[in-house]
Amino acid sequence: KWQERLEYIMIDEFQDIDLIQYEVMKALCPYHNNLFVVGDPDQTIYTWRGADIRYLLEFDKNFPAVRTIMMNRNYRSTKPILDAANSLIGKNKGRIKKDLVLGNKGGESLPLARTTLLATPSAGTPRNAPENFAISIQSTDRTVGTILGSEIQKRYGNTLADDTFVVNFEGGAGQSFGAFIPKGLTLRLTGDANDAFGKGLSGGKLVIKKPASFEGDAASNIIVGNVALFGATSGTAFINGVAGERFCVRNSGATVVAEGCGDHGLEYMTGGTAVILGSTGKNLCAGMSGGVAYVLDESHDLYKRMNHELVKMYALDDETTTLPVVSTGSTTSPDEERLHELIQQHAAETGSERAKAILADWEHYKNCFKKIIPNDYLKVMTEIASEEKTGKPHDEAVLNAFRKCSA
Repeated sequence: KWQERLEYIMIDEFQDIDLIQYEVMKALCPYHNNLFVVGDPDQTIYTWRGADIRYLLEFDKNFPAVRTIMMNRNYRSTKPILDAANSLIGKNKGRIKKDLVLGNKGGESLPLARTTLLATPSAGTPRNAPENFAISIQSTDRTVGTILGSEIQKRYGNTLADDTFVVNFEGGAGQSFGAFIPKGLTLRLTGDANDAFGKGLSGGKLVIKKPASFEGDAASNIIVGNVALFGATSGTAFINGVAGERFCVRNSGATVVAEGCGDHGLEYMTGGTAVILGSTGKNLCAGMSGGVAYVLDESHDLYKRMNHELVKMYALDDETTTLPVVSTGSTTSPDEERLHELIQQHAAETGSERAKAILADWEHYKNCFKKIIPNDYLKVMTEIASEEKTGKPHDEAVLNAFRKCSA
């Protein structure tokens, strides 16, 4: 969806791009007429991991919509680039501003992943790009999406709606896929991912699903590595498979759905919501002091794998433990409705067979879910709700509940 918001794109040090960035270029360039590339005419042969990739600079063949600015790479400022770009754009199109470009700083290479897109939201921007294209990635591509998320956050803050920017990937992602991405950015991956998937998620959305060619049961196969969603603060993630060990450790506000997890899941969790549609490893919820978990317990043996020090397990329909949303002081739907909604979203986002089966026989499966809530967290949240029912403002209700529970 980038083309809906970009008026111009400029890429500096094009000869330094790697293969994934080249795929991005191929996807963007045929559909955008205002894309400029800065290259060095003196360097005619470039290598990428030992392979000759001089074809990357065959613009007429590979990038028919690109207009190139060829100059010596040892320029001392961005002015020659800006002048050349503005000349190509034309006087009637306005001027590109210097503060929107990352130029060559003392000869430092600035690959595509670190260049700033010359972007200004414009109602007149053409919308002739394809709605979807997938970028191939591999395990050496780490922290994919983080820099893009940083640029989005710097420009738009927390003002964007969900799915404003959507990027599709396929393959096996490296460590920290989607780390720290903000609200408004959605990354969808068909394949699998290494450790730290969604680390520090900060409002964005992550969706990972199995490839269509995979014939195994997603709920029996690991699709993301260890410490997925570590330290997430907000946002959503839908995982069409099993997460590794220490799933959602230190999650403080994100909503996550997975189809199973390894040992030490939900460890030190302080907030947010976790839904697990399958089996778990041992020591579940160790040190969990906040948040809520809904775990499918078909064999009714979940209690054997839980750490009971700080939490208790309840039936889904136990209304005495139904928590309100306290950020606005208003109550929400009962747990059953909330859980059903999240499973519906999971099925819609990932095509999960497990989620579809649960929804198709909801009257049976709803009785197999257990609700896990930390003891002190339940006590405080209950006191807050009680205070708010008397008409007290939310902040005052929180303070009074804290005083009562800590007395």
